[in-house]
Amino acid sequence: MLQAKGSLKVNGVITQIRESLHTSDPDEAHRKCLQLEMDILLGKKIVGRKVSATQVLFSDLIKRFLADPTTGSGKTVHQILEKLDDHYGSTLVSDFTKADATHYIYENHTSKGHGNNHTRRVITQIQSLLNYAHEQGFRNERITLRKPPEDIKDLEVLSPSEIDAVFKRLKPCNRRLASFILYTGARPAEAYTLRRKDVDFPRKTCVLTSIKGRNRVPRKRTIPLNAKAYAAAHGNQLAELDKGSDLMFTYMVDKEHRPYHTVGGYSYFINDWSEACTRAKVVGKSPYTLRHTFGSRLGDNNTPFAVISQLMGHTDPKTTMRYVHPTFEDHLTAVTSIL
Repeated sequence: MLQAKGSLKVNGVITQIRESLHTSDPDEAHRKCLQLEMDILLGKKIVGRKVSATQVLFSDLIKRFLADPTTGSGKTVHQILEKLDDHYGSTLVSDFTKADATHYIYENHTSKGHGNNHTRRVITQIQSLLNYAHEQGFRNERITLRKPPEDIKDLEVLSPSEIDAVFKRLKPCNRRLASFILYTGARPAEAYTLRRKDVDFPRKTCVLTSIKGRNRVPRKRTIPLNAKAYAAAHGNQLAELDKGSDLMFTYMVDKEHRPYHTVGGYSYFINDWSEACTRAKVVGKSPYTLRHTFGSRLGDNNTPFAVISQLMGHTDPKTTMRYVHPTFEDHLTAVTSIL
């Protein structure tokens, strides 16, 4: 049997490795060796020391959690867990208590005046991490942490005059992207990654895909394209489709098309949007406000609840309720319609 033998630098520490690859085939051994290296770097396999189920550190648990495809791994999750790692990385997972969680939340969030919604998000993530540890056999019991009440805030939307003022100050490629978000209700990230194959120009529809939730399963929804959404998708002389890419939206730098779904692309759009808002004297409106505006217009037009939910890609009815504003006259019409 062939072995993987050598050294690997993990988190700044050189670790000696000697592992059986359980094969005599050189090609198979090479493949397994690469997989072993990847598992070690991701923290899915610990080498150089034997750790019992009750001796796993928070830093090791967080690496496993982020490397597991069944758990959340978005930007916010990484930020929350990185901060938790800074405080408890060398702490045994089995020793962490509810009191520790309460103290951490108070010291790092409540005492600093962070809003209830942000604090709830952090508590939910810590709870998910600890219960993941239970599922992996690193803790004896599941844990439930108390959360502050949810803050229900009015949605920020853009007025027609604000849209005109901001849009005319955006770069053409960013204006095209913003227009698509406004008239389809796409999450910005959905628009960044939209592919040509997802847009059916003859039928005037597009398929938006989001990856949310614990299992990270892609969720798709089909959106009909109205005239303005169709025009944004189609492009124009000032903001043409990149013929050499399968992405629907790209931006130009030095006459070269670049994707939006990178750190540079995200910054390019956000910075231009912020500058346009400043010059237009529009305060407190992020690009996500475009999506809120789409949903609010649907609600104001008395669009059926289920249709709003499906077009917005909601899975929680409470989220859709934020876009619906029924009046007494609506209630009266509803009850008299069944006579």
